Amino acid sequence: FLPPEKKQRILTGGKYPFAPNCHPPTFWKSVVTGDPYRVRGIWIVGSNPLVTGTQGLTAEKALRDHMEYTVVSDLFMTPTAQLADLVLPAAHWLEQDDLVYMHKIWCVLSRKKLAQIGEARDDRDVMFDVAHRLGLQEAFPWPDRYAYLNWLLEDTGMRFEEFKEKDILMGQMRYRKYESDGFPTPSGKFELYSNVMEHEGRPPLPVYMEPPLSPVSTPELIEEYPFILMTGTKKLEFFHSEMHQIRSLRTRHPDPVVEIHPEAAARLGISDGDWVRLESPYGRARLKARLFDGLAPDVVNAEHAWWYPEAPPPDYRWKESCANLLYGDDHFDPDTGAEPLKCYICRVSKV
Repeated sequence: FLPPEKKQRILTGGKYPFAPNCHPPTFWKSVVTGDPYRVRGIWIVGSNPLVTGTQGLTAEKALRDHMEYTVVSDLFMTPTAQLADLVLPAAHWLEQDDLVYMHKIWCVLSRKKLAQIGEARDDRDVMFDVAHRLGLQEAFPWPDRYAYLNWLLEDTGMRFEEFKEKDILMGQMRYRKYESDGFPTPSGKFELYSNVMEHEGRPPLPVYMEPPLSPVSTPELIEEYPFILMTGTKKLEFFHSEMHQIRSLRTRHPDPVVEIHPEAAARLGISDGDWVRLESPYGRARLKARLFDGLAPDVVNAEHAWWYPEAPPPDYRWKESCANLLYGDDHFDPDTGAEPLKCYICRVSKV
């Protein structure tokens, strides 16, 4: 088993040396092309990559035509789950016993299982069972999830059943730790000049790079695509593609929205609430216009990850209003592989 950073290097051919994990667009393309190798099975846990990622059509082709076996664990059927060979009903967090420490710097919380609905199982219970059947006891030495939770609590002197009654374990909050511990850099100092970046042959100081598609980089395209496109801003009712099937939230936010400056809308004959079509050099999406003067007149802000759970399966009309489909797969940050989700180009027209 290779460490994650080496797997990333193999898949991307050494590109994106500072990508925090597997580069999704490269991964889906590799499944379709087999370059540099083809992943033949995948287990997707609580994710809907057809809608939440930028290469939804490639991901669809990979899952439908090239992946030999796909498992999806989720609470609801999604466009991604419809392409799975096996769908596992996942346990909700109210159906789990767990330690909660993600994003918690100074404390650990207990999560107590309140209900068991049907055959829903915690994903980790399934992971332990599969790992043990595959003979991976060395990597998964715990007989079950509760043994794993007890192992996490080992230094506290408590077992999980005791910790459940305690609810929270707090550590000492320390300030100015750098005065005694230094910074987590090779020099132990606060580094404006990054030796790590320099070692990888990358600029050790921040360097401004013009977006790959912009009035400056591609002036020949601006007459056809005059707007700068932003996506990915969060909405109160939804989290990426989650919660679109919750009736009360959809009542508050029933349609996919693109924000556009009133001056630009007037120039195009667009009124507040009109359905409009966004088109980029790579794709299109249908959204409802909302006039907003907090944007620059040449900028539009489109909601991402839209699908229609009320529509017929298997596709739930996910290709209709998914702004993620406006992005191509040939512009990535050379260091992290990040995509220009806040600085693309598009045109807007009334439907």
